Amino acid sequence: MKRIVIILLAILLAIPNVAFANKFAESETVELTDSKYGTSSEYQVVNLLIDGNDVLADVPAILYNLNGKTRTLVPISFITEKIGASIAWNGENQEVTINHKGNIIVLKIDSAQATVNGKKVDLPNGVPAKLMSYQGTTRTMVPVNFVTQQLGYEIFWLGDTKTVSINKPRQSLTGVRYDDSGVYPELRFKVTDEVAATTFSVDGQLVGGKNTLTIDFHNTELDLDNPLVYGSLIINDMFQEIYDMTLEATDTTPGGVRAVVSLGNYRNGEVSYDNATGEMVVQLINSVKYIDVEEINGLNAVVIDTTEGPAFNVTNLGDQVIVDVIHAKLLEKDNAIIVGEHGIDSVLYEQYDNSAVYDEGTRFTRVTISLDNDTSSDNVFVEQVDNKIVAYVADHLNGTYNYSRDLLEATSAFGLDLNSISNVNVAYNASTHSLHFTVPVSQVTRALEIGETKQDDGLINKISVNKVSDNYEFGVYMVEDTQYQVSNGSTKFSIAFANNVLKNSDFRDKLVVIDPGHGGHDPGAISTLGIQEKDVVLKASLMLKKKLENAGFKVYMTRERDNYVKLYDRAGIANQLDADIFISVHANAAGNKSAQGIETLYKPDPARNNEGLARAIQDELIDATGAKDRGIVSRPELVVIRETEMDAVLLELGFLSNVDEEAKLLQDLYLETCANAVVKGVIEFMD
Repeated sequence: MKRIVIILLAILLAIPNVAFANKFAESETVELTDSKYGTSSEYQVVNLLIDGNDVLADVPAILYNLNGKTRTLVPISFITEKIGASIAWNGENQEVTINHKGNIIVLKIDSAQATVNGKKVDLPNGVPAKLMSYQGTTRTMVPVNFVTQQLGYEIFWLGDTKTVSINKPRQSLTGVRYDDSGVYPELRFKVTDEVAATTFSVDGQLVGGKNTLTIDFHNTELDLDNPLVYGSLIINDMFQEIYDMTLEATDTTPGGVRAVVSLGNYRNGEVSYDNATGEMVVQLINSVKYIDVEEINGLNAVVIDTTEGPAFNVTNLGDQVIVDVIHAKLLEKDNAIIVGEHGIDSVLYEQYDNSAVYDEGTRFTRVTISLDNDTSSDNVFVEQVDNKIVAYVADHLNGTYNYSRDLLEATSAFGLDLNSISNVNVAYNASTHSLHFTVPVSQVTRALEIGETKQDDGLINKISVNKVSDNYEFGVYMVEDTQYQVSNGSTKFSIAFANNVLKNSDFRDKLVVIDPGHGGHDPGAISTLGIQEKDVVLKASLMLKKKLENAGFKVYMTRERDNYVKLYDRAGIANQLDADIFISVHANAAGNKSAQGIETLYKPDPARNNEGLARAIQDELIDATGAKDRGIVSRPELVVIRETEMDAVLLELGFLSNVDEEAKLLQDLYLETCANAVVKGVIEFMD
């Protein structure tokens, strides 16, 4: 499958042709070259935040020392893009000109003076603008404090994580109210002027917890005209399942205000500013998290994943099927997926706001499934599965059995729809701990897909279906401790499975948060074959999730697909869930192509046993893979393992920049070996 993406030539030119990109955030220092003098030096790396959002540049922000005075230099083009300023480069004079709302700043490379609106100004500590190169990409680097303050922004220095946070001028949050008078419920926060606000959601029900929406107001102080009773705004909207909201000042944002909303449904919040009322508005609306094409039990299916039970409408047009998700907001940009196989030509998804297609002002997400010439809308079956809408597209109208798994209860169920009452006899094979039964083809409502499905879910290893003469022959291969109960209904045959050993595991109340590194617009390391770290570590993380669940742990992932999660939010998600362990999964890269091996990063902390967790996992990884042991490495400034409140580590599973390790990291068997080793390490640590 190929995604249609519109890429501007200017963006292409800005992407460096290097072995790895955006990997420097995990490094203490990087080597940059002064383009004017051709000299190279090591510099400490600085993280960048603008209005609470990570800035991912192709040349890192650095701490630059001149005559014992240190200033943070940042690639100016990435800053101006975020704050809406324009930039011009004069190569002949070696000058960069920044224009923002009528303010004009001119900086000359290696000059200790700047011109601000026509007047000469000395730069702080005499640290000038520089032309610096990283891995073949050159950027104009400027002193961030001087430039942003001249443009009306404020700077915070977060020394613990070496992070520069750039924010709009500080404001006060003076009031809050809940408004359900419109189509969508809203939280409205009274502010002295517009501030930046970011949100993240936690689907806590997945792991037996509660759903929350966290709203961070950056560079904002809490100064309520009427203090909240017991620190909470009691909402108790049982229809919308919005219960209450806490509000507190926090240093996490930094120097801001954090609101945490308790929800019955997993929801996202869309933030805007209402000029008329002077309020930051957070609209609570069902969101479409993603649209993708997956193979489900042998059938091609378009999956629309939403944050709560969706209302939807299906329109069949013969060569197309249109699914409208009503009262929903698409979290991704409008896009399309080119499929070109198994009945589907393409899938287009787009957002409609303030539309009159349904009721005036209705918001909805439209998913258009275009079918190939041999498939019609009669071959498409659409159903709701929990919070997902699934459109099965069958180019041969085959059906399948049903199989579902309850992670928290350690149970699962097999189901098969029949045409009439039938008594299916099930035989148990003790040596293989498997069930075998035969069902006449004439009794099944639709012809079934033939083949084998690997479940590997802690209860069932695999399910096989074969056709022999006029019968379907089934084999269900269970995990050793799994028990089963057969039920013959009027038109349904089912088997219920339970595994009390798994349910009563010593780890059933232990929650592990897995954080697949990078994602979305941040590829991480890029291998010699063009393979991106974000994809490798997501695959490894999904394997790790399943294996931890099979050992009895509860598991939550910061991302389960190719999307970007902000660094501070990754830690925030784990903290909101009150997790027991946090594991960030990465693959390494280096300019030296011979660099190889596995290492585990941790933050020394007397209040947490990060070092013990790192040692347990690192030892198991080396034993299982035979890789070079690069040891456990103290990295106290990494955001995701510093800001987490539980035992936390960051794994580097090998070097994508090394040809031999690259080949291993692209093999599922090697990633499974790593996943098994991590599980062993976690269990050893917990024991």
